[in-house]
Formats: sequence, C-alpha cells, structure tokens
Amino acid sequence: MARDLLKEIRADLLPTHIKTKRVTELMDLGGKKAVVTGAGGPGLGQACAHRLAGLGAAVAVVDLSEEGAARVAAEVRERWGAEAVAVQGNVFEWDQAHRIVRESRSWSTTSAAARQARSPGRRRRRSTSPST
Repeated sequence: MARDLLKEIRADLLPTHIKTKRVTELMDLGGKKAVVTGAGGPGLGQACAHRLAGLGAAVAVVDLSEEGAARVAAEVRERWGAEAVAVQGNVFEWDQAHRIVRESRSWSTTSAAARQARSPGRRRRRSTSPST
C-alpha cells in the first residue's frame, strides 16, 4: 500500500539529493538575517522569532515594548545561540518604521521579514472552519 502511495504522489520525481534530508536541513537559514515585528509578547511574533533562530537565522526582535523585545531577544540568544537584537518601535508610525528599518540595516543585511504586529483597532478574524 505504501508503495502505491509513493507511485501516486510521484515520489520518484523528487530530486535524489533531498529525499533523505530532514525538513530542518532543507530550511537552513544559517547566515540569514530576519526582522520580526510584534515579537516581544507571548504570541505568534515570539514563536516566529524562535523558529527563525532555531533554523539558524539572526533575528531582530521588534515590539512596542522595549522590555518585551529585550526579553525575547535574550531568550533567543540563550535557547538557540543565535544573534538577536531588540528594537523598540511602532511599525504603524511612519517615522518609527523608518527608524526600525535603519536600526535593522545597521545591524546587518536583512534576508527576511515577518510581520506579526497588528494595527490598533483591527481585530483578528476568527474562523470555525479550516478553509478560511
């Protein structure tokens, strides 16, 4: 049955150099830099910062709370041994967004950005079905 499934999904067409690798090996972000906004709290931004650092990226942790950003950056450095810097700012304020970009650029060349910050007044849409 497993062989039938492999034929059906055409696993024989996968490049041979990736067939035996783990997903984390295929997603190696070593040498890459990422900026994650909204990462100073206990939510998705913090999870993104940890995941990116776990895959080898250096991370700039951006949040409204300077203390929160510093705490998460310290956690990232301690847990993953990755380079992490804390940047305080509000990405919805034009001047602050420019400052955040300048500070991130002076830190390193950025290879990725993850936006987790929400506009004040915008609510997350809750869905009960997996299709939305």
